[in-house]
Amino acid sequence: MLYQKYLLYGIRRKEGDFLVGLVILLAFSFICMVFIHYQRKKNLASIQLELERFRLEKKLEIDEMTGVNNRTAFLRSLKNIEGTMDKKYILAIVDIDNFKKINDTWGHYSGDECIVQFSRVLKENSEKYTPYRYGGDEFCLIFQDIDLEEAEEICGRIQEQLNKVDIKKLPDLNLTTSIGMAVYIDEMEVSEWFGCADRALYQAKEVRNAIRVY
Repeated sequence: MLYQKYLLYGIRRKEGDFLVGLVILLAFSFICMVFIHYQRKKNLASIQLELERFRLEKKLEIDEMTGVNNRTAFLRSLKNIEGTMDKKYILAIVDIDNFKKINDTWGHYSGDECIVQFSRVLKENSEKYTPYRYGGDEFCLIFQDIDLEEAEEICGRIQEQLNKVDIKKLPDLNLTTSIGMAVYIDEMEVSEWFGCADRALYQAKEVRNAIRVY
C-alpha cells in the first residue's frame, strides 16, 4: 500500500514536472516568435530604408529634362573607371552643331526641344554605351568592351538618325552633331581621357557633322 502511494506520488510529480517543462517550453517558444516577428519587422524596415535611399540616389543622378544620367552620374562613372585594366572603355563627347544659333533664332524653348529629341536618339541607340548629359546640349557616351570601329559605326548611326529628326515647330531645321572620341588607356587619369575626347570634339566641330578620334 505504501509502495503504491510512493509510486502514485512519483507519477504525479513527473506529470507536474512535465507540465512545468511544457509551460516553460511554450513560453520560450512564444518569446522566440515575438522576437523573430519584431526582428523581421526591423529587417524589413531596414531594407525598405535602404531601397528608398538607393532610389533617391538614382533619382539624383537622372537629368530631369531628358531622362538620361546626369553629370553627377558621369563623374561617378569616371571615378569607377580610373585605374581599371581589365576592361576596354571608349568615351565619346557629342553635342548639337550650331546650338547657340538655334537658341538665338528660335528661342530657348525650341532649343530645349532639340535637346530632348537629341537625347531620345541617344537612348534609342544605347545598347552598347551609357549616355550622360554633361551640360547644355553636350552629352557623353561611355562604351565598354567594344572595338573602336564598332563605336564609330554607332556614332555614325546616331548622326544619321538625328539628321532625320523632324521638329514640327522647326520644319526647316536640319539637326547635326559633332562627335569626339578617345580610347581609355590603362591607368590613364580620367581628366586626361576626357581632355583627349574634348580635343577630338573640337576638331570635329571645325568641320561639323563629323566624327574625330583622338
